[in-house]
Amino acid sequence: MSDTDSYRIGDLADEFNISLRSLRFYEARGLIHPKRNGSQRIYSHADRARLQLILHFKTLGFSLLEAKEIIEVYDRPDVERSHLVSIQARLRDQEQFLRMQADEIERCLHVMDETIAGVEEKIRRSASADMK
Repeated sequence: MSDTDSYRIGDLADEFNISLRSLRFYEARGLIHPKRNGSQRIYSHADRARLQLILHFKTLGFSLLEAKEIIEVYDRPDVERSHLVSIQARLRDQEQFLRMQADEIERCLHVMDETIAGVEEKIRRSASADMK
């Protein structure tokens, strides 16, 4: 493997803005499988792509176990249609959950805006009372 075909642990940590500890954790959980050269970890393009998917699914709110399961099923060359339909259902369920969270956040922000406006109004009244 030439240098252009591989990555060191620090390369991936820097690229994805994650800690070395996180990369070691993902390896310990069987999510990525770097080769070893003594104590040095050597990551392939496939490891890098898999890491990118792990972080993608993590951003979407999936646990590492769920991400691993989805990636392993999706990566199989002989994946059955039923497994893909199952992945699609899990993605849609998570999408619905995220949309509900977004709606709740919007409601919270509306209440926050009203609360801030109320405090600002009290500040204005307090300032005008101080001027009298």
